[in-house]
Amino acid sequence: MNFFDAGILHFLNGFAHHSWTFDFWVHWLTADDFQKGGPVALLLWWAWFLPSERQEENRQKLICVAFSAVAAVLVSRLSSEVLPFRARPLHLSALHLQLPYTVSVTELVHWNSFPSDHAALFYALVTGLFLVNRRIGIIAFLYVTLFISIPRMYLGFHYPTDIIAGGLLGGSVTWLACHPVVRGKLAPPILKLTASSPSLFYACCFFYTYQLACSFSWVNKTLSTTLHITSGVMTKLHL
Repeated sequence: MNFFDAGILHFLNGFAHHSWTFDFWVHWLTADDFQKGGPVALLLWWAWFLPSERQEENRQKLICVAFSAVAAVLVSRLSSEVLPFRARPLHLSALHLQLPYTVSVTELVHWNSFPSDHAALFYALVTGLFLVNRRIGIIAFLYVTLFISIPRMYLGFHYPTDIIAGGLLGGSVTWLACHPVVRGKLAPPILKLTASSPSLFYACCFFYTYQLACSFSWVNKTLSTTLHITSGVMTKLHL
């Protein structure tokens, strides 16, 4: 355990297990899907309709951000599968953490801690919002840091380096996606739909931001169910 991770975790842990109400509230912040993705989805819509002389360019960036956020999560998930397993702080007895009142030691027990999928997703979106408008980007950064990242460290779900690695991953993917060369090939054909088929375009935008507001819970459940059914069918067929 490095001093950086241990120092921050022990500092945050000093506030744990003193107030059941506070611990419950922090735990709710990590458990409730809408409070994680909802405000960020609202900021994306704000950025989309924000008047600007560079509105078309900004909208191209936001289209790229929609793709980069999903790509960042996929890369993060793949990384956690191939990298050495890292137990989460609440499962590491050597840290001697006092768990918050509402946290169970059985939570996330089989999930690799590094890197943070949440950080990869939300800092990918933060980076895109910052590239479009600094004020909105700063608001998004503060929200994601205070209400998504820090609570996950407070509860012992992640080390600070998990968050930093996920954030750098998400930010890098978005930066690459918004590069003029990539953006020029990816975004314009999709942006044309706003004129040729606005009903289809905004229906898709609503679906995407609705899923984001729910932290893609429907997508995760659908994929998990599909994989479970497929695995069962293959087992019965002895494949």
